[in-house]
Amino acid sequence: MDDSSGSSPNKSRTLEPRSSECRIQVNVSKINVAFNAYPESSICALDLHFSVALIEVIDNVKTSNWRKFLTMMRPGLEDRPLQTESNMVVVEVMKVRPDLEAPDTQEIRLKVHVAPLRFFVDQDALSFIGTFLAYGAPQPPPSMDTAGPVVPIGPIKQEDESFFQICYVHPIPVKIDYKPKHVNLKSLQDGNLLEVFNFVPLEGSEMTLNQVRLTGVKGVAKLIALIRNQWLPDVTRNQYHRVVKGLSGVRPVANIGAGIADLVLLPWRQYQKEGKILRGLERGVKSFSKAAAMETLSLGTRLAVTTQAILEGAEGSTGGSAAARRKHSAGDMQFRSRLAEQPRDMREGMELAYQSFARNMEDAVKTVIDAPARRLQGEGSGGGAAVVKAVPVAILRPMIGATEAVSKALLGIQNTIDPSKKEEMHDKYKD
Repeated sequence: MDDSSGSSPNKSRTLEPRSSECRIQVNVSKINVAFNAYPESSICALDLHFSVALIEVIDNVKTSNWRKFLTMMRPGLEDRPLQTESNMVVVEVMKVRPDLEAPDTQEIRLKVHVAPLRFFVDQDALSFIGTFLAYGAPQPPPSMDTAGPVVPIGPIKQEDESFFQICYVHPIPVKIDYKPKHVNLKSLQDGNLLEVFNFVPLEGSEMTLNQVRLTGVKGVAKLIALIRNQWLPDVTRNQYHRVVKGLSGVRPVANIGAGIADLVLLPWRQYQKEGKILRGLERGVKSFSKAAAMETLSLGTRLAVTTQAILEGAEGSTGGSAAARRKHSAGDMQFRSRLAEQPRDMREGMELAYQSFARNMEDAVKTVIDAPARRLQGEGSGGGAAVVKAVPVAILRPMIGATEAVSKALLGIQNTIDPSKKEEMHDKYKD
């Protein structure tokens, strides 16, 4: 009998209808597996080489305008160039026989290498992933036969007999952007200090999951717990300053401070190494100039974009259509970011700046011309209202065009100085 009414008090939860909408999408590219098995007379029982070229988690949550939740970090100009044939994940497993007289007794040697990771975390997407992972299978209904004991349904968990002779995990650099949207004050009052990060967004917070070397571990669950216990204390005790550096308002100061430090440290290191300071001084000036220029351009871009948003909101309140044009065929809840589809270089930035300013000026002129024409056509009081509405629109449209032009021009200059910034923003924002 199908008891679907949900009236049984023993039912643990009411299942919601299955949604066909994709919220989080996982893309895995180029999986490669190489496997070798050896006879019982060999100390090595088998070896396995597993690699994945790229793993990406795509954010399809409607309330998020970020594109990728997880991807591989793109190298900057100052970083070591990333090889085109490199893999994001490489796992090497070797099973060995410590005693040839007992060939069935095997121990595992494990090596794991993960490329630098880049996270763009929207709080709504993070909440959805947490809810999805916490969702378990529904409990089976109680047996109608109460005469005998209740027999659990499902596979019986067996003890994990895996024994890791050695496990080595290479260091994993991580860079995180985080966009908070709401704060759970009750959770904060209960002592959850992680809730503090929901007050201020993070941009470019960095940390490194240090290398791990473990020996003589029994069971996969225990191995994972030991790795986690080595990573978390190191991050919270020794790397918290690198995380805090990504707080809004702190990162520009930290980057410029690092550039100022390079003005002193690079010449000094060069002098200690070769007895000369000119080359080190040149590198120090270059590092400081780039840091100061990038942070100034970034600040100017954000001011221009914020001003544009305020002006578009003001125009929308007066009956204009700038805000309405920003809806990007994805529903009322999702808006396309103003930082999406950035210009490749300074030339394209100037072209987009001219087009933005010209388009908004054309709209302003058209609004000014159309309003008196409507009144002359005999629209009565409606024509007079159109003239009144046209005045603020005619003033705001050129200002909107000017701020949009400034943001496009600054983005073009910024991407000319550091082309990797354009690629990173393509990973971050939805089109």
